Amino acid sequence: MPIRAAKLPDSLTPKLLRWRCDPKTLSFSSTSDLEPINAVVGQDRAMEALELGVSIKKPGYNVFIAGLSGVGKTTAVKRILDRMIDERAELKDYAYVHNFRDPRRPRLLVFPAGNGAKFQKEFARVVEYLTEKAPALFDDEKFRENRRKLVERFREREAKLLSDFEETLEKDGFALGHVEAENGARQPDVLPIVNGEPVPAQNLGKLVEDDKLDEREAEKIVENYRRYKDDLRGVYHKSVRLNAEMREGEGKLRRHALGTLIDAAFDSLEAFRDDGVVSRHLDEAREDMLEHSSAFYPAGEDEEAAAFNEARLRLYDVNLAQDNAGIESPPVVVEISPTYKNLFGVIEKTGDGRGGWYSDFTHIKSGSLLRANGGYLVLRAERLFEEPGAWRTLKSALAYRRYEIQDPAESLLVSPATIQPEPIEIDAKVILIGSARTYAALAAYEDDFKKIFKIKAEFDYEVDRDDDALLAYARVLKKTVEEEGLLEFSREATATLLELAARYAGKKTKLTTRFSAIVDLAREAEHYARADAAERVAPEHVDRAYEQSRRRHGLWETKISEMIREGDTLLETEGERVGQINGLAVFGSEFHAYGKPTRISASVSMGAGSIVNVEREAGYSGKSYDKAMLIITGYFRETFGSRAPLSFNASVVFEQSYGPIDGDSASAAEICALVSALSEVPIKQGVAITGSVNQKGEIQPIGGVNEKIEGFFEVCKERGLTGEQGVVVPAQNVKDLMLKDEVVQAAKKKKFHVWGVERIEEAIELTTGKVAATRCKDGSFGKTSVYGAVETKLKTLFTRAKQAGKAALSANKPKRRTTKK
Repeated sequence: MPIRAAKLPDSLTPKLLRWRCDPKTLSFSSTSDLEPINAVVGQDRAMEALELGVSIKKPGYNVFIAGLSGVGKTTAVKRILDRMIDERAELKDYAYVHNFRDPRRPRLLVFPAGNGAKFQKEFARVVEYLTEKAPALFDDEKFRENRRKLVERFREREAKLLSDFEETLEKDGFALGHVEAENGARQPDVLPIVNGEPVPAQNLGKLVEDDKLDEREAEKIVENYRRYKDDLRGVYHKSVRLNAEMREGEGKLRRHALGTLIDAAFDSLEAFRDDGVVSRHLDEAREDMLEHSSAFYPAGEDEEAAAFNEARLRLYDVNLAQDNAGIESPPVVVEISPTYKNLFGVIEKTGDGRGGWYSDFTHIKSGSLLRANGGYLVLRAERLFEEPGAWRTLKSALAYRRYEIQDPAESLLVSPATIQPEPIEIDAKVILIGSARTYAALAAYEDDFKKIFKIKAEFDYEVDRDDDALLAYARVLKKTVEEEGLLEFSREATATLLELAARYAGKKTKLTTRFSAIVDLAREAEHYARADAAERVAPEHVDRAYEQSRRRHGLWETKISEMIREGDTLLETEGERVGQINGLAVFGSEFHAYGKPTRISASVSMGAGSIVNVEREAGYSGKSYDKAMLIITGYFRETFGSRAPLSFNASVVFEQSYGPIDGDSASAAEICALVSALSEVPIKQGVAITGSVNQKGEIQPIGGVNEKIEGFFEVCKERGLTGEQGVVVPAQNVKDLMLKDEVVQAAKKKKFHVWGVERIEEAIELTTGKVAATRCKDGSFGKTSVYGAVETKLKTLFTRAKQAGKAALSANKPKRRTTKK
């Protein structure tokens, strides 16, 4: 019984295929009539969250701004933080100085803003003053006289010590002299007097051999020699102690003389004293200056002494790590390159001339986190994770509100620094700008993330298209014109840009909030207007900018079109085929996506109701695509499996597809191909289809609908429009249609069609031209419908499978033996 033809619905009217912005509805003749806008358009929710995060001055209320690029996240941050300029901030200066008690732990000094530089300058002046005045003090006649008397007194004591020892030696026949050591140096020694001459002790044996000395007498001399040798060592040690006492006495002289000078010089530093660290540093520095007062005395030509003095005086430097002098409002630091060094500072190293590396407190350099202390630090989240250790250190600093300036171990190319500066208390609010995907990953896998980033400000990618939004968009355009000195835009050109904003949003009822793309088009349109010597930017300039932009990004689109045109990619746009349909896919990204028709085919055979996903078997399919295939199986079970077993096996494939494929937008096309293969009802090759399907047969919306329709239209146009060609789309996507004028005009002339459907049965009727399904009283499908043909085919396959099974069983059954009597 032949299948009845279906009464097909009318295609969509041209008015439904595109929203047109009527220039007459705009309340201005050109952008010259408008005032530029300073607000962030369409982001009320995000702005409220951002303002809350900035306003709450409590730990953990850092802000993560999530959203697509180009929606104005950075602009919004600047707007909010600009308001903070009127706030007063109690900022601090931070300086590192030498720790005289623990040189490995440079000491942190904290001052009110502006006092750090004053302290640094005044301390340098004190050292310079002492270096200048101390030599004159030490050259003073009274000081020199006191030093001479001190030296004479100790020299007399040393001389008496030696003379008393020599008298003792002389009484026992010894003298104090010098002998030559093995290394050739002369050293003091006790010499026995033999025959009126001093003789080294080691020569006594030879005198005995020459009978010039009695052996017993020699032994006695050696015994006394050893005793006096020990005494000589005692005299030497006493002499060393005397010299040490003399140096100590000289030091006391210098301390006494220098103390008064230091006290006078330190008077100017008394104003910086506090109840803690600064006062302790001043006291320790003063004590060290007194202890090493020789550092202030010129070394002359003694290079070693000069190097010592220079190194000693460097210990009195003040390393001002952060100077906030003159800054009254909270600092706003935008770190465009958040490397570890730029964020947290670094301890620089210098070579010691022997292949090693040296660091001290003067090599400590601060980073942007310290510069933002008391204010705001703005970072790009994705850039932050490019640097090893940067995120971990930032997270720790925000959690504990303190951090140490150190080098990351991962980036050390030389030996690590030998100093560990005291930690800095941090009170900076961090604003991270990133994508929603980055936020989701951090929230899922970083335990402390939500504790230290309590505020999420998510920017929307679209805004409702109403009169207020249209005017705000025009004022954003005016702001760009004014800031960059562009030509004014006519009302018609502005309307064209607004239509493109709806196109980029993917819905005719919305406008994209990714203003960066629209502003880029405006700049390029203005360029073409200037090239034409136009007074204003006109619609044709905007159209030209848009087409040129697509052309720049359309190389692969062109290559695919060539492959279809030359027959390398098999695709039919006329005639009918069983089990074969034109599906639609979207390629590209961002604002430069394009549609490509692709052949989907299905084949069936006897089986147990299994639908083979060829893409999955080949390893090309994604999870969404695999799920869609399981849904298709569920639809067939519910629709046809209640009255007869699904006695078929089927395979579905995207022909000439050699890469990854994902998504569920081909579900409707695949069901149509399977139904066609089972019913043997051919599909019109001039009709393409896109849409997702659930298990109940309802068509669900998909993405990229405009690009998919236009992709199939381009192929049909190149081969010649017949008036029978078109695309079936989900009814929910009709509100998203923003097709280009060429497609709308073809539809207006009935040369090309777009249909919106709500159920898969409607799609089957449009693609086959036959009635999809009618129900009989017993619940079966009518014989004159496509589904009736499917049901008949399933019963036939079941009967054949049953017969084949019986035949196989009979063939494998053992034959019974009979015995004749």
